[in-house]
Formats: sequence, C-alpha cells, structure tokens
Amino acid sequence: AVGSGFGAVREYRDRFFRTSAQVRSELHLEYLGSMAKISKLPRTEGPEESQATSLWLAESLGGYVRLMPRSAFAETLRNVKVAADAALSDVPCKVIGVISCLPSEGKTTISANLASLISMQGARVLLIDGDMRNPGLSRSMKRRPAQTLIDAILGAAPPEACMQWDQSGRLAVLPTSIRQRISHSSDLLASPGMAELLDKLRESFDYIIVDLPPIGPVVDAKAFAHRVDGFLCVVEWGKTSRTLVRNVMAANPIFREKCLGVVLNKEDETRMRLYRSGDSGD
Repeated sequence: AVGSGFGAVREYRDRFFRTSAQVRSELHLEYLGSMAKISKLPRTEGPEESQATSLWLAESLGGYVRLMPRSAFAETLRNVKVAADAALSDVPCKVIGVISCLPSEGKTTISANLASLISMQGARVLLIDGDMRNPGLSRSMKRRPAQTLIDAILGAAPPEACMQWDQSGRLAVLPTSIRQRISHSSDLLASPGMAELLDKLRESFDYIIVDLPPIGPVVDAKAFAHRVDGFLCVVEWGKTSRTLVRNVMAANPIFREKCLGVVLNKEDETRMRLYRSGDSGD
C-alpha cells in the first residue's frame, strides 16, 4: 500500500514539465532555458533602478532584467534572443509573439524583460500589449495611457502618440485599454488596420515583442498568428500539464511551425535539484 501510494504521487508529479528532456520528447520543440520564480525586484540604488522603474510600477517585475543583468534569468532571455536571431536572420524587423497555454504562467513578465534586455544591447524595441481581454502589461505601467493600441488600430491616433518610452530612448511600449472590456479583440488583431499598423511599425524598430493572450482559453493569438515571425512559448514549471500543452500545440499547428522554443518559468530551484541529475539535456 505504501509503495502504491509513492507510485501514485510520482505519477501525479510527472504530469508536468520539469526538465529540458521532457520538453524535447513531449513537444519536439527547442528548450531555451528555465527561469526561477521571482516575486519582487531586488533593492538597489542608482541609474539602474531609475531605468528599471521608468516605465513600470515599483511592484512590477517588468524591470527585473535591468537590475539583474548577470542573473540566470537574464541569461535565458539572451538565449531566446540568440534563437530568434538565428531562426529569423533574414527578417529586418523581427515580430516575436510571447504565448502560454494558460493564464498566470508568467508570459507578461517575460515579454517585458525580453524587450528590455534586447534594448539594453542597443536595438530599438517595441513592446505591444496584445492581450486586450486581460491587459496585465498595461496595468503594470507607471503612467496610465490616454491613447492606446486600439486607437492606433482604428486610426483614431497615430501610433507615436500612443507609445511610452523608457529613459534609454530605445524601448517603447504600446499599451492597450484598461478602462473597457473588448469583446471583439480577435477581430481587431486580425483586422486590416492592425496589418497596416504593424507594417508601419516594422519600419521604425528592430524587434517587436507582442504579449499575446493565452492560447488555450481564447482565439486571439491564433487570429494574430499569421502576422508573427516567431513565437516564444512560456510554460509554468511543475504546474502546466504536459498533455494540455501537447494537445494545444497539436490543435494549432501554426504555433508549432513558428515556435522558436520553450521556456520553463517559475522554477522551484530547491525542488529542481531532484531532477537535474537525471536530465542529461540540462
């Protein structure tokens, strides 16, 4: 009975993604790294803190990579950039969509920090909040936008008037509306207005990072998928079912075809030590 109990517990624990080998064997996609779970910004003083909080609220994690540029978190983001540069070497302005299967897997934090890291390396980067149903990226910004992505899509305002820039002048954020619920968000993302906007933005930036809604519950990311050059898939370590991710990818082949790789997020570093010895892929 005790042995059966241990077996049941191990079987339950093994339903989730924990190692690089599981990502490769279950999804047949590139593993780009793992990120430890972070809950707050480290306390620092000086220009780095000013840069980290120039766009984001103090409690937001959007500026984490600026404060911790030598962390394993930052190194994983560098690996994502290398993968994008290698896969999209012939694309002058790379449009990268950041997706997850479920809400709260951390894609918004990764989107913001990926954009920050690339801009820190000298590129001009635009970060777009494409999650109109749950605009977590826009809510985490220090200043509430008067004009947003929706105004730019509909032609009610030029895109430049809707952007907010950080102190470096290389990172811009195009937020979406946080005052109203958008029921036709997939239509907006698939609209000719969005296509014209994106074509115009490609002329001014080297990278465009789009924080998209989770692909499991809603169709918004699928409606926008043909406008994206590559996807980064974020999977929560130890919580997101392998079967779920596998089924979602099988049902939406465009995400698999354009996927740059998978990042395991919110890793429990203490528990991960139990798995590293058996994971030759790490």
